[in-house]
Amino acid sequence: MIRSSSRLRRYLRNMEIPKILRPFYDIVMKARVPGVGPLFTYDVAERMAVGHYKFDPSSVYLHSGAAQGAGYLGVVGSKLPNGAHRAPKSDFPEAMQCLSESQAEDYLCIFKDRIRQCQQALDL
Repeated sequence: MIRSSSRLRRYLRNMEIPKILRPFYDIVMKARVPGVGPLFTYDVAERMAVGHYKFDPSSVYLHSGAAQGAGYLGVVGSKLPNGAHRAPKSDFPEAMQCLSESQAEDYLCIFKDRIRQCQQALDL
């Protein structure tokens, strides 16, 4: 993690502050060291963007548990050049429209198993 942090600082020194999450994600992808996965990459990018730069994501980023939860709802999203997937919030059920994109991602990740159980019960 220390190696990722120092590499990340090098990339950020000359960076113009982006208005969307994707450049943050791309920078963290470039700075990460082997063994660091997509969940870490997304979390660091989101914390940088939202926590430090007060930025709101425009899409729900689908990685790890969030991708599983979205898949149970039939949402696949589109693949970005960096390998990440994202989907507009409008692709999700009406009940999720009141959530921010970050909240929707958290919801999908936290409740993926419950979403799967509900979908299985509906398929019976």
